[in-house]
Amino acid sequence: YTGNVQYAFSVRDPQVADVSGSNGFESDNNSAGDATAPKTAATFSNVTIVGPSGTPNSNYKRAAHLRRNTETSIFNSLLIGNYPVGIFIDGNAAADNATNGLLEIKNTVVAGPTDLLNTNATNGFNIDTWFATSAFNNQALVNATDAKLNDPFNLNFPDAQPKFGSPVVGLGAFTAPRINKPFFDKVTYAGAFSGIGVNSDWTCGWAKYLDLNTACFAGTVGTKDIAAFASDIKLYPTMTSDQATLEINLVKAADLQVEIYGLNGQYFGQQLNEKVAAGQQSFTLTTSQLPVGFYFVRIQVGDAVTAEKLIVVR
Repeated sequence: YTGNVQYAFSVRDPQVADVSGSNGFESDNNSAGDATAPKTAATFSNVTIVGPSGTPNSNYKRAAHLRRNTETSIFNSLLIGNYPVGIFIDGNAAADNATNGLLEIKNTVVAGPTDLLNTNATNGFNIDTWFATSAFNNQALVNATDAKLNDPFNLNFPDAQPKFGSPVVGLGAFTAPRINKPFFDKVTYAGAFSGIGVNSDWTCGWAKYLDLNTACFAGTVGTKDIAAFASDIKLYPTMTSDQATLEINLVKAADLQVEIYGLNGQYFGQQLNEKVAAGQQSFTLTTSQLPVGFYFVRIQVGDAVTAEKLIVVR
């Protein structure tokens, strides 16, 4: 794989790990670790890896295991958790790639692993010196709490938004040639979330932890169980061009608001805002003005909020 990835979030149950060893990142070129082309050279930016907390399953190993001649690189990211090892550069070939700028880790924070940085390379590669290179602007922090995130280890509803004073705020940079490309949004923070504004949680409305993540919608509204207000909510077709139909059965008359958001939290406007009678109702949502892409439809009935997915195609 040689592609680009921006904005990724992983959170792990500390008691669930694979017997082969569970890592946040794990990458190799091939099983032999030779130079067979095309080389594995994925480029990641703005990733938050929330590893295990407390006393984890013994099969947890590393926040990032980069081995077997990989050229995978990590920029503007955050790796936290009680892993035995943070970043492990495994083998001389991967270490040579790091030395030669083919494997890069820059503007990245590692916080919490017992051994923050490690390597088994025998070619003189010093991972501590390499990681601490001033121009790389990395940080290695003893405690996961030093990352200053809201509530990242809450498995029911993980909140990896940075708090005031978090080291990821203002850490983002895109000057390296590998990420100074049109694909990447040139944001100013490291990790998956900015922590700035109501729309900073791009998991809002579609990611499901214990329940669908709609808490981010609440704002000043006291979000309640949607079943107390409505049932049989259907949005179809989920893949559309010009319009979609929303069907909803209201338990009682209530205020209904329907808004559309992009996956990154961008607001695309309100479709409905009216008092609706009890019973089965049907509404047409206009999507012809939306660019091609993935969206979620925020549906607020009284004090309850839910969301449905929508894909616009042409």
